[in-house]
Amino acid sequence: MSFCMKCGRQLTQGKCPNCDSIDISEKSKKQQIASNKKDTKPKSKKERIPIGKKKLAVIISVCAAVVIAIAVGAVFLGISQNKNSDYEDAIALLDDGKSEKAAQIFEDLGSFKDSETFLQECKVLTDYNEAVETMQDENYAEAIELLAALGDYEDSQELLQLSQNNLDYEGAVALFDSGDFEQAKTMFSVLTDFKDSALLAQDCQVRLDYAMAVGLFDAGDYLTAKIMFGKTPGYEDSANLVLVCEFRIAYDNATKRIDN
Repeated sequence: MSFCMKCGRQLTQGKCPNCDSIDISEKSKKQQIASNKKDTKPKSKKERIPIGKKKLAVIISVCAAVVIAIAVGAVFLGISQNKNSDYEDAIALLDDGKSEKAAQIFEDLGSFKDSETFLQECKVLTDYNEAVETMQDENYAEAIELLAALGDYEDSQELLQLSQNNLDYEGAVALFDSGDFEQAKTMFSVLTDFKDSALLAQDCQVRLDYAMAVGLFDAGDYLTAKIMFGKTPGYEDSANLVLVCEFRIAYDNATKRIDN
């Protein structure tokens, strides 16, 4: 049983019915209960356990490293995709015969895939195209040098022989035009069936026979001259000179009979 500390009346449920004073012990008890309830109150969802500075620094470092790795990977992926696109473009250009443009791209690609191998192929193809163009421009001497450097690449050897034949043919024609039929005939004979070499070789022989016949005629050997002019019946005045030779032979024979 408790009494009011002020007026001495008996307390009812820890409170004085006369002066409304509260029993101190009861008040302390209630405050203690309230305090215990406050301490045992569940933590709010928003409350977080504090993290140490070192641990926080480690987490930040790891996150930063991950972000950098992702960024670097993205950059390299982009570069790789760009190089692959350039590589495919260069292959297409090479297949289309545009070796010089393809070579520029392969050179920029460096060691990407087999770019270095294709770069060498581009250079050889460029040299080959240059040689073909040079040959088509009828610059056979230079074409021969370019084609010889290509070795067995594609049909380089066949084109080399073709260029040599053309160069020899031009040389033979030049000799023919200068009147050197003996040397021209020799060169045309070597060329055999190249262009009209066989016909020109025969033409050279006809001219040589005619020249010999004229020499014999001038020397008074009309019989042999007649035989030689007979080998060239359609050339110059060979047919008429055959008749002249016959006349001179007959005249000489008649003169000899008179003298005898």
